[in-house]
Amino acid sequence: MTIENENLSEIIAEIRSHLLDLYAKNKELYDENDIERIRNEDRLIERDYLFRKSVKDSKEMMAAAMRFRKEMGAPKLKATDFPIEFHKLAIVFPYGYDKYGNGLIYLRPRLFRRIKEFEQLFRKFVLYQVEDLDKKTNQNGMALIMDLRSTGFANVDMEFMLFFLKVLLQYFPYLLNYVYVYQMPFLFRSIWYAIYRLLPSEHVHKVKMITDKDIFDHIDRKNVPLFMGGLCKKNFYYLPENCITPVELGFSEKEFYRHLKFYKNSFEECEKERKQLVKYEMELL
Repeated sequence: MTIENENLSEIIAEIRSHLLDLYAKNKELYDENDIERIRNEDRLIERDYLFRKSVKDSKEMMAAAMRFRKEMGAPKLKATDFPIEFHKLAIVFPYGYDKYGNGLIYLRPRLFRRIKEFEQLFRKFVLYQVEDLDKKTNQNGMALIMDLRSTGFANVDMEFMLFFLKVLLQYFPYLLNYVYVYQMPFLFRSIWYAIYRLLPSEHVHKVKMITDKDIFDHIDRKNVPLFMGGLCKKNFYYLPENCITPVELGFSEKEFYRHLKFYKNSFEECEKERKQLVKYEMELL
């Protein structure tokens, strides 16, 4: 659908006016950082409308997304708002681009264990990673790679997956251009197809089942990390200084590290991987 620039400008102005009116009536429901972006960034409104192709839907869903972002504290999230252990695990992280120019965000469920006490914090961490990649790609879209190798039932959290899908498909559908499902184990096919049936029809074509035989059709080998058979040795472990402490999060240190014992094997694997990547970095100096 081609939209004349003049008409698009009018549509953006109409949606912006509606959102600012909502803010004026209920300021406590929206974050001022988001409102400032609504005032000044045409692209923010344009990409939502061009995806939904409905002024009414954009008005409703952008408002809902902004309320969700306020509830989650998304506009103000920083890397240091999460304990250093979250960064050390590298369950979810941004890394390079595919052949279509999409920024890539990797999800490695095999490293994950559901811990109820960390549930909300982990959701915020994933949301932070998505937000951060959106900024780094100048709002030009991204692709999710779900590396399902060695994933077992202990790693599956359906509530998290439904949350993640809701965030990406309902609130921010314009962000996600592809979902690459890599090396799906046979035992997960029934679970995956249950999720697949929940996808809106306009998103079904975005899902691509890939294996080690065709991954390089979509991502250049030099941009694929070593752990997936690629050539890229870039260190994707970002360990910020001055991260929030367990006590600041409301845990006692004893309680916090008791929960983390379920991640013992994941920590060991990730630390070994991180040290190898650091070694490669040093060799390039």
